[in-house]
Order: sequence, then C-alpha cells, then structure tokens
Amino acid sequence: MIIKKTILIFFLLLIISCSEKTTYTGLIIDENINYLEINNKNDLLKLLGQPNYIDPIENNFYYFSEKNISKNRLTKKTVNRLILVYYFDDENNIIDAKKLNLEDEKTINISENRVKNDLIKKGLIEKIFGGVSAQPSIPTNSE
Repeated sequence: MIIKKTILIFFLLLIISCSEKTTYTGLIIDENINYLEINNKNDLLKLLGQPNYIDPIENNFYYFSEKNISKNRLTKKTVNRLILVYYFDDENNIIDAKKLNLEDEKTINISENRVKNDLIKKGLIEKIFGGVSAQPSIPTNSE
C-alpha cells in the first residue's frame, strides 16, 4: 500500500513538473499600442497608470514588463521584456521616450570602471573586531 502511494505521488509530481507555467512581472503592456506617441504626463498616467520606478533626480518614468515561461524551478526562460522610459520637461510634456526590449539588452555595454572606496581602510584586526569597542559612559543624575 505504501509503495502504491509513493509511486502515485511520484507520477503526480512528474506530471505537474512537466506543465508549462507563464509568469508576468511588472505591468502587462499591450504591444499593439504605440506608447512613444504619448504627449504629456497626464495622458501617460491615464493610459499606463503609475510607473514602476520614478527617477528621483531627473523625474523620469520607467515602466517594466516581463514574461517568463518555466517548466520547473530549474528551467526559466524570459520570452519577452519591455522597458518604457519617459523624459519630461518642466511643464510635464514628454520630450523623449525610449522603448527597450530583449534585443537591446545585447547591445548595451556595461562599464568595467569601479569606484574605489578609500574612506575606510581597515586592517585584519579591525575587520574582525571593528564593532567591538568600549561602551561610552552614560551620564547619570546622582544626587
């Protein structure tokens, strides 16, 4: 009886792991609409809603959409990725828009430059015992 249950569970897990699962991340963006023809921020918010990310320095809007297909936890394939970037002027008019997808990922060069942190140079002892120090004395009100 135990062997039959074990075999049944094994076959159920095998069947479940063979089914294809589609997952979406971010917004589900309709490919048929030309999002680069939007003129201002209000129209953009009405059409796409709030962005996934707003650049705090330049106030750019970023919309992200990704579709993944997986058959099990080990095999995950990104089928579609779309990033929409909108740049605004001072009057909330769109001055530039970019549409990036999976093919653009292959053409983007990643810089090899690294910023060196010379603010804190620690020796081996400081790295090990850096957080250990004498406790500051707390002033007490003694009468």
